Amino acid sequence: MTALYCSGDDYTRMYSGHMDGSVQSWQVVLDNEHWIKDSEVKICQSETCNNSFSLIVRKHHCRVCGGVFCGSCTSHRAAMPELGFQHPVRVCDGCHEELALGTNGSGAGGAIPQHSNSSEQT
Repeated sequence: MTALYCSGDDYTRMYSGHMDGSVQSWQVVLDNEHWIKDSEVKICQSETCNNSFSLIVRKHHCRVCGGVFCGSCTSHRAAMPELGFQHPVRVCDGCHEELALGTNGSGAGGAIPQHSNSSEQT
């Protein structure tokens, strides 16, 4: 990337220019109120993982459900235009599975997952 620009006063669009002459544009999602606070979580919220967070095991937010997971449990990426993410962003394993199947299990895909996080694992 050789240049970065934010749109006007509202900062709802980002543009990046690259040395090859290409320009990428994406919408900035300003609402992250559904994100669980880092300070509230001590271990990965995946139901199948018990990794404790440390200097080596970092916390990552799923951009869909807002849960806090380790890197291994957020290794998938998905574009979520419904949420303002035109390019693939980090999603947890649970959201990735629900996106692949669709929330009704029909295999349609693309619907925003509604799974719950194990937030009691603090």
